[in-house]
Amino acid sequence: MSMSPNYVNDQTLFANTYGGGNLWTATGAASWFFQNSGMLLPYTDAAAISPNFAADKTAFSGTAGNLERTTNGGTTYQKMAMLGATAHVRGLAVSPAFAQDGTVLIGVNNGGEGSVNPPYVTYQGKQYPNEGVFLSTNQGNNWIPTGLSGPPVNSVAISPGFASDRTAFAASASKGLYKSTDGGLTWASVSLPGSLVQIGVVVVSPAFPTDQTVYVAPITGSLLKSTNGGATWTALPRTANLLVLDIQLSPNYASDQTFFAATIQSGVMKSTNDGTTMIPQSAFPDEFVTAVAISPNYTNDRTVFAAAYHSIYKSTNGGSTWTDTTPPARIEESRTVDSNTTGQPPPTIAYQGSWSSTSSASASTSAYMTTTTSQNTALLNFTGTGVRWVSLMGPLQGSATILLDGVSQGTVSLTAATNQYQQTVWQTQGLPCAPHTFTVSATPQSGQSVTLDAFDIWIDGCP
Repeated sequence: MSMSPNYVNDQTLFANTYGGGNLWTATGAASWFFQNSGMLLPYTDAAAISPNFAADKTAFSGTAGNLERTTNGGTTYQKMAMLGATAHVRGLAVSPAFAQDGTVLIGVNNGGEGSVNPPYVTYQGKQYPNEGVFLSTNQGNNWIPTGLSGPPVNSVAISPGFASDRTAFAASASKGLYKSTDGGLTWASVSLPGSLVQIGVVVVSPAFPTDQTVYVAPITGSLLKSTNGGATWTALPRTANLLVLDIQLSPNYASDQTFFAATIQSGVMKSTNDGTTMIPQSAFPDEFVTAVAISPNYTNDRTVFAAAYHSIYKSTNGGSTWTDTTPPARIEESRTVDSNTTGQPPPTIAYQGSWSSTSSASASTSAYMTTTTSQNTALLNFTGTGVRWVSLMGPLQGSATILLDGVSQGTVSLTAATNQYQQTVWQTQGLPCAPHTFTVSATPQSGQSVTLDAFDIWIDGCP
């Protein structure tokens, strides 16, 4: 999750999702909306937001195939060139001096043997491994390989004093931790205790130029801290078996010594003494937490968000109590798989009849499904409490009948005077939390078509 540095005024936050692209709020999570126009894939991974977001509206999202950038607050996205090759962007960091130096660092981890991404990229006539850290100094428009070329990298952190100290860290899930002190051009391996070489997350203190504090979370468990820029490390007490997926430090960490950790077995954990003790937030309603975000005005508003297995939750009292923000989950048509393929799960959306995929940058993540044949159907199986159908409306769009759990819900017309993308054409909420089926049955007239872009579902009220 990425919070606007101007959150106190714009109340903006966005979350990366698996299958739904980017989920945004501009109301402090009172309501959510998807913004994916121009996104090529709905499976987003790393994310970063410009420190000048209030003015430049810039943010980045990494996917399994490319890096995407928005310069209008998420309204549209553009694929970055990335040396002409597809790459799985798992780590992202933007310079605090982004407005002046345009610096973005990305960590590429293609998943090793069997990856669909090419093993090498070409820069100035030479080949470089398509894994490691890549550097842009013009806001992501052009990229160069760095001295950290080859090891897969899944987390990148930049010093808040980057403009002067030029310091950054990169974590590899198989090769350990690296440090750069020249703006990301060259890197040196950082010695860690024992045989720890599988690092999942690295973060630096907001006061790093003075306190030199760095935290790393190995993917095998535990949480390590350095207070001398990575020269020596201490394992935090009672964290040996703790699997941490995200760490976020208070913006006033130098004074309050507070951070929150997302864990997969103990929910949200909080420390107010620099990690000496870490306390599970007993009021948090889930055990499996993937990400946390802290308000830049935390000292005054005490606001924290946590993304868990079932929902995104918000606290306005420093984690003492939490509220479910009831975000929807988007199901893209591109998640469909061939149900006849051996070993594959059943399709998320099952199509009957002749449907075709149509590419469009205006659709949610660049494609939608369409049919021109009456009685062709699209069937969604979901467990939850609500469903929304997102579609194209336009002068050549027809109608469809819909059924919920086999009961007719009437006819929906997709006809409009002009083409309008990503429109909510039908939705319902407040259903019992249970397995449901939602069926769209096309009834177009001659020269018309029926379009399916995506479904949104809710699971609020589910145990």
